Parts: sequence; structure tokens; C-alpha cells
Amino acid sequence: MTDAAAIDATTLSCSVTCKNLEAAIGFYRDAIGLAVAETYEHDGNVVAAVVAAGDCRIVLNQDDGKLGWDRVKGQGFHLQINVAGPADVDAVAARIMAAAGRC
Repeated sequence: MTDAAAIDATTLSCSVTCKNLEAAIGFYRDAIGLAVAETYEHDGNVVAAVVAAGDCRIVLNQDDGKLGWDRVKGQGFHLQINVAGPADVDAVAARIMAAAGRC
């Protein structure tokens, strides 16, 4: 990869689906010491929260049960890379597609 194709990433955050969002927020806040940076509500209920320490962020999402309550948690997750400025998204997407199956 050439420098022209590099992404100037500034932060990396992840998203985790929780069976009990309130308990998860309490764990990350009280046991680990992360601050609750944001909460998101739907119909008056908190459905997601961002816990943070410095530039590190974890998005906690309430499981809605659509995939079944007994499904195994932790098998999937979401990573978000924030960039400092414009990036050639099409070039990045092409590299990702070309590398599929190699990681």
C-alpha cells in the first residue's frame, strides 16, 4: 500500500450487543471506570450507550431479541475507524473486497 492510499485514522471504537444494557453500562462505568459519554433512547427506553476513556469508545447496544434470546453472544462485533479527513472510500472498499478471505 502506498502512502497516498493510507487512511489517517484517529480513533478505533467497537460495538457490543448486550443482553442487559443497564448491567453492562454499570460494569463498564463502575468496575472498569469508563465514563458514559452518550446514551440513545427509543420510545423512552435507553437502547444504546457509549462508554469512553479518552479517545477509546465502546458502543453498548441492547439486544432486541430479533435473533433469539438464547443465541450465543460475542460471536460478532462491529469496529469503527474514524479518520482525520477525507479518504478515498472507493479505493479502501476495493482493497477490502480484494483481501476478503485472507484474514
